[in-house]
Amino acid sequence: MNRFSFFLLLILLLSSQGINAGSTSGGMPIDIYVSFTGPHSAKDHIMRTPAEVPDVYLKDYFVTFDAFSSACTLELVDTETNETVYNQVIPAGSTSCLLPSTLKGRYLMRFVFENVVYWGYIDL
Repeated sequence: MNRFSFFLLLILLLSSQGINAGSTSGGMPIDIYVSFTGPHSAKDHIMRTPAEVPDVYLKDYFVTFDAFSSACTLELVDTETNETVYNQVIPAGSTSCLLPSTLKGRYLMRFVFENVVYWGYIDL
C-alpha cells in the first residue's frame, strides 16, 4: 500500500468516527445543568454539589442517560406555555425511556429528584 492510499484510508476512518459519534452514544448529546430544589440551611448540613452531571442523549423520541442510583421523575415542560406536558417515573438503575411521538416543539426536560433537578432543552 503506498503512502497516498494509507493517508486516504486514515482520513476516511477518522472522519467516519466523527460522523458516527452521536449514533454510538445513543443519539445527540443534550447539555445538562443542575439545580437544587429544597430549602438549604448551612446549620442543618454541609451543602455539596452533585458529583457528576449525567450524560443524556436524544435520538428521535428515545432518551438514553446514565443510570441513576435512586428513582426520579422525568418531566417535559413546554417552553412556550410553561406547562408540564409529560411526566414519567424513572426507576433506579434505568438507562432509557421513550417519549410520546405526539410531542412536537421545544421542551425543558427535567430529571427531578428529592433535592436536585438535572435539566436541559430538547427539540422534538
